[in-house]
Amino acid sequence: YCEVMRVCKLQAIVFVIILLVFSESIIYFLSYQDSIKAVQFIGVLSIAVLVSLVRIDSKLFQQGSVFRLFLVFFFLFNFGQVILLSLDNKEVCSQITSYGRFSYAAIFRASCYALRTLIFIEFGRLLAFRDTQANYSVFKTEDEACEYSLRKLGFWLCIIAIPLDFINTFSVVSHALIYGYKATYGNDYLKLGSSLSSIALYYLTGIYLLALANKDNKKKTLLILSYIVIRSSALFLIGKRGAAVPMFIALLWFYFSVFGKEKINVKRIILLIIIGYIGLAASLAVFDIRNNPNMVFGDLVQNISDSIVKFEVFSSSLMEFGGSLRPLLEVMRFIENGQMDCVNGLSYVFSLFGIIPSGLRGPITDIGAQFNAVDVGIMLEKKVGLSYGIGYSLVAESYYNFGTYGFLTFIPFGFLLSNLFQPRERNTSIANESQIAFISILFSLTLMSVRGTSELLFKNIFYYYIIPMYLLRSIYEGVKGRS
Repeated sequence: YCEVMRVCKLQAIVFVIILLVFSESIIYFLSYQDSIKAVQFIGVLSIAVLVSLVRIDSKLFQQGSVFRLFLVFFFLFNFGQVILLSLDNKEVCSQITSYGRFSYAAIFRASCYALRTLIFIEFGRLLAFRDTQANYSVFKTEDEACEYSLRKLGFWLCIIAIPLDFINTFSVVSHALIYGYKATYGNDYLKLGSSLSSIALYYLTGIYLLALANKDNKKKTLLILSYIVIRSSALFLIGKRGAAVPMFIALLWFYFSVFGKEKINVKRIILLIIIGYIGLAASLAVFDIRNNPNMVFGDLVQNISDSIVKFEVFSSSLMEFGGSLRPLLEVMRFIENGQMDCVNGLSYVFSLFGIIPSGLRGPITDIGAQFNAVDVGIMLEKKVGLSYGIGYSLVAESYYNFGTYGFLTFIPFGFLLSNLFQPRERNTSIANESQIAFISILFSLTLMSVRGTSELLFKNIFYYYIIPMYLLRSIYEGVKGRS
């Protein structure tokens, strides 16, 4: 069996290499065509590449749904607007090129680069494949020490973190409802400092561990998870979709993983599609809330209804999701014009130092600033000359580090994320039992890091995976030692 899976892995790697060669051949051909037609065709090619990668992944990783979800969102963030250009929607085309600084030729080059990162992140994923992953099923041990450890750590993390998170969330939501979404970027309202906010985020770890400890009692599990639903809904209502959507998706994956006996039939698929469609319509309606603090609830409902009837949901969602294209375009423009220099991996090095609390870093941050290798998102915002954040992305950061060869950094990224996201048989009962919770936690926190920097990704892994896992194992070993 293991030999068969190794052959399958080799075949998958060869197929990805062939897919890369094919894509590069098409890109080479398109580079001599009209820029508008080249951009339109690259959007079609990107969809074909995504479908091929997902099919490869599903053949080798039978339970790799979380990584495949990550891959799909990675695609949407980087190609959402390119797909709209491929559809030749005149209104959308004018919006995308209205930045006043990007030609279709520039968009084509950025799209080609992003396509390479998509292929190479899956290549890294394939390199991480292990035979023990193939027939994974939800691990349910009879070890009482596991349940006790999950419950104890989960309970205390909830006691410490939920009050802090509630203060933060209530303050942000109430301020946004009174003064509008943009007001949440200011500092004229009550909010926790960075250290307390980091502690508050442990509510997610506490809730998932506690829910997993009570998995045999479905009602209690759902009650525990309800805090995430209420919190995410509140943030979604005020326009913070980036904080809410990953939480909802991870929650659904956790639910179906824990209660796997509940099959997803046709009725449930239709129900999920309807809910998703209405959710996308609601995400468009919250745009008005972000800019109009005087909007009442009736106006929100009316806007949602209009979005559903006019079928604007998908095009507007692709426009919004695909906003990560702009940071890459800006970085490429500045480097090509000589206004920026590649930092040759230094931003990744100083991102690793970012896991050290700011008060303990000493001169590290100042040294990184001298090399333009820290706070790269803020630096780009200042370079563009805007008073608001245009966002950032892992794709833009890779180009900032290594230029046209930066896409190769997505091999280790794919390898790392595959190991973190992929359920497999591990060496201890507590690791087996808790991995569903930790995958959900990491997925919630890292999905939007595609639209951030590597520092955010490394911080999330260290603080909300490595540290809680160490504490959980320590409690478990202590309980087993006493017994």
